[in-house]
Amino acid sequence: MQATFADVLASMFAEADHLAELGATVDGATMLRAWARRWEAALREHELATLSVSEAAEEEGKHYSTIWRAVKSGRLPNVGTTHRPRVRRCDLRGTRGPT
Repeated sequence: MQATFADVLASMFAEADHLAELGATVDGATMLRAWARRWEAALREHELATLSVSEAAEEEGKHYSTIWRAVKSGRLPNVGTTHRPRVRRCDLRGTRGPT
């Protein structure tokens, strides 16, 4: 099973808490928290990234028209313009169906 950004982030926060409970030096726990914050920021940036309809379709393994219809109907928020729609990666979860 491949770890996701969220899995890595949760693991880093847990390890930092564990080190602090054990009385580890502040440097170790501080270092892990700093890395966790970086991963958290990277995850947020990844999820909030905007994609064209074509990019979203490719990423989701769907046909272009499937994503286009979802945007046109309002099921998928358009964060671009009327003639150049864009969608946030995090909003695509609703188009994925059961996993």
